[in-house]
Amino acid sequence: MVSLVASIVAKFSSTAAYMMMYQQSDELFPTPVRSFSVGVITALAGAFTAVMPYLIYLGRYGAWIPFLFLAILLTAAGIAASFLPETRGYPLCQTVEDAEKFGDDQKFFSFNRCVSENATQ
Repeated sequence: MVSLVASIVAKFSSTAAYMMMYQQSDELFPTPVRSFSVGVITALAGAFTAVMPYLIYLGRYGAWIPFLFLAILLTAAGIAASFLPETRGYPLCQTVEDAEKFGDDQKFFSFNRCVSENATQ
């Protein structure tokens, strides 16, 4: 029963993350490289999707192996995502230079983020 619930939660989370991938990447990358960046991210997501059946196959050696691997991978992804800058209230970056400066006025690894004075409402 625990495996079933964990599988359903994992499927829901992966679907939500896949849909958020497009929103987040559109906001983070500047206009000149936006379509290329979204393409690279989509290709990486497809590659991980293609590898998943092989990961599930490792469950033959221990039912806990796929869950452990996914737990480690998703925990690392969650920690890495917390370092992304807040994009709410900011205009989209139009140049690569804008993107390099974006988020410099924000502190990282903060879950209580407020829009700074530089943001446009």
